[in-house]
Amino acid sequence: MAAPAHAVWSVIETLGGPHGWYTVPGVATLTGHLDILAGGPGVVPRRQGDGPARLVPGEPLDRWIVEAVEPAHRLVLRAADRLPGDARLELAVAPTDRLTSRYTQTLRFAPRGMAGRLGWLAAYPSQRFVFAVMARTLAGVAETRYRREVRAL
Repeated sequence: MAAPAHAVWSVIETLGGPHGWYTVPGVATLTGHLDILAGGPGVVPRRQGDGPARLVPGEPLDRWIVEAVEPAHRLVLRAADRLPGDARLELAVAPTDRLTSRYTQTLRFAPRGMAGRLGWLAAYPSQRFVFAVMARTLAGVAETRYRREVRAL
């Protein structure tokens, strides 16, 4: 990607709350309402303010719980939604050289029982699309912000 790792991490730090998740508009709201129907917490935005909040393990981040943070390198989130299994989202950035980096985003789901397996198979195509949009948009935002930063110098 045409942005250094620190530029990508600065976008990762702003995920949730007023900045959203850089994906298809309305998806978080829709899945939050579906989670309420399943008895889960639904849409509970918990990040406040415009600037990057500290990402602290155990703290909520919208419908996720921060599970692990390696500042400037890796963030692991666990879904707080009521699901037939455990879902984790890992966002990682690594420098490839001084001005570029590699961003990876991995969604893992460990199903519980047949309901979990069937639910994952049914949701997989839409999840793949939504998270692919998130990865492309997040990378694009990082590149755009970095270009503006460089021009301002």
